[in-house]
Amino acid sequence: MGAFDTVYECHSELNDKYTIKILKANDNNAISRFQKEVRLTSRLNHPNIIKIVAQDTTGDRKYYIILIRI
Repeated sequence: MGAFDTVYECHSELNDKYTIKILKANDNNAISRFQKEVRLTSRLNHPNIIKIVAQDTTGDRKYYIILIRI
């Protein structure tokens, strides 16, 4: 758990491993940095790295969900 966000690890019924990252801070600088992190991470495309499967960076609760490839 960091100062700006909270990260949870979870598993699907199919045993896929996911991480949910939720922004805790609500100031404009933190929101801007979080949105940039999501944009940059979503551009990555490689079999051995994470993949964003859901995101909301504009609603009341800003988050993204990544699939962790093992």
